Amino acid sequence: MRFAKVIVMLLALAASAGAVVGVIFMIATALIGAGDLHGITAEVLGYAAAFGAAVGGITGPPIALLFLRRVPLWRATLETAAAAGLGAAAGSLFPIPFGWLYGTVAVAILASLRLRRAFATRREASAPLVNKEL
Repeated sequence: MRFAKVIVMLLALAASAGAVVGVIFMIATALIGAGDLHGITAEVLGYAAAFGAAVGGITGPPIALLFLRRVPLWRATLETAAAAGLGAAAGSLFPIPFGWLYGTVAVAILASLRLRRAFATRREASAPLVNKEL
């Protein structure tokens, strides 16, 4: 039962972070492309939030369970979501279909690997000392 609660919490956090990143990405794309927000309606922002939530909900829990078990939850959520947004922006610069999606996943995984490495030393340092007498 505890595992199910953790999965639901990870899903909710990842979907929420994805929705926020989707809206920010849509606004940034409109500002960079057209220079104004006249084409952005509440409906467009709703679609961006829904799509961002879907991408975050699908990719977030597996990344968290595979790489981020020892990382504080707020850092895992915020840093990975920010990296995913930057990856989406970088991926959208390439003229390939779904380039933004490839960038999102690739940079989010790179950010989670960096967090895993950063907190691996903390885990080893806090481990109890073992008597290694022969």
